[in-house]
Amino acid sequence: MQRSCVRLSLAVVAVFAIAGCKDKPSSTAAESATTATERYRVRGKIVGMSAEEIDLHHERIAAIRGYDGTVKPMESMTMPFGRGQVSLADLSVGDVVDVQFTVHFDSDPTLRLVAIVKLPRDTKLELP
Repeated sequence: MQRSCVRLSLAVVAVFAIAGCKDKPSSTAAESATTATERYRVRGKIVGMSAEEIDLHHERIAAIRGYDGTVKPMESMTMPFGRGQVSLADLSVGDVVDVQFTVHFDSDPTLRLVAIVKLPRDTKLELP
């Protein structure tokens, strides 16, 4: 009888311990939530290239999340984008493109291409 009570007590403690763990996210889960990537899309003109990245003079981005977590517009500027898994084989300096990218504040490159589509050369961009 005493063994049964001990086993039951241990089982009850284990159930509450597991339930308690589910209520509190682990530090890894909490860190992942703060470094989660968001996908953005913008058009621009390639002004520089290497095997690993492109320099893109992009149009204004209406809303993008910054280092501090605030969402605000980003004016047109030239920025480097890491190529990630995207092929740059058919692209060259001067091409007008539509890109999708993610932002990674916790690692390099910070801006990573997810997709890139070459647009017709006569596409009008809103660049200063």
